[in-house]
Amino acid sequence: PVANGGTVVLGPGKLYIVKNTQARYDACKWGASTLPRHVGIVGAGTGQTGIAIAPGSIGYGIANAGASNSTAYAADEKILLEGFSLYGNRSYQTGGVQLGGVIYNVPLSASWFTNVDCYATMDNLVISQFLSDGLTMHGRGESHISRLWLMNNSNRGLYTNGVQDTRFSSINAGGNGWAGFYCYDNASCSFNHCKSFYNGVGGGTDIYKTCNWYIGDGGHSYVKGTTMYTDCEAQESRGSGWLIEGGLNSFSNIKSSDPRRTPIGSNPRPSPAAALHIRGNGSNNTFSNFSCCPSL
Repeated sequence: PVANGGTVVLGPGKLYIVKNTQARYDACKWGASTLPRHVGIVGAGTGQTGIAIAPGSIGYGIANAGASNSTAYAADEKILLEGFSLYGNRSYQTGGVQLGGVIYNVPLSASWFTNVDCYATMDNLVISQFLSDGLTMHGRGESHISRLWLMNNSNRGLYTNGVQDTRFSSINAGGNGWAGFYCYDNASCSFNHCKSFYNGVGGGTDIYKTCNWYIGDGGHSYVKGTTMYTDCEAQESRGSGWLIEGGLNSFSNIKSSDPRRTPIGSNPRPSPAAALHIRGNGSNNTFSNFSCCPSL
């Protein structure tokens, strides 16, 4: 028999120190077959259960497949991550390359799909202090991502690329070196009650790395997009609060305050930088109750 998944339950009041020494691993290989498995890691809650990445680790903190290739490898489809804090300890990663916090990747073109969608669940997580992005997602959706704190990672807080039909809610991305939310080439997703603040200190003059929210459609000229942003906020960015160059998105009850925040990083500053910066294929979006406040 072949095991079809399982959940690792972590204890309350515990800090687990782990070290990954493999740049690539295929999580769902069994013999010559590639099998989907339902796997999960569940703790007692953020601040109650912790996982710390030991110095000298390489790869990702948690990955559903080998981390050496971001688009073309086998992956577990259905995973559950819930109730723990994941620390990258970036200041101590001197013996190897610690890339990012969590990567979840299910390519659309994979021939081994048993189901079209992924049905991943991530809830009540802190992902912080990684040398690259906090959470990276590629591929199909029907996933639910909620109550995340993506804090103080060197690059982006949340990076989504080609994600479809996924719900993001109550996510807080703050103090990251690049953009808090980098939403690229997504379709039919929704972001509710999400906030990005005090990001972009490591982005130099790059308008994409210094904004709080970046939204693009991958050059599809309005074909991609169709994502709803509701009750979301940008607050204090080194560049623009919202940088939008993708079409067919809907923005409702949105706030953008204090762009081009002076204390974030040093001169020269990115230009242009605005509360709302629309460029490229951004003209077919709809806006309802979008408020902008100038830099203090």
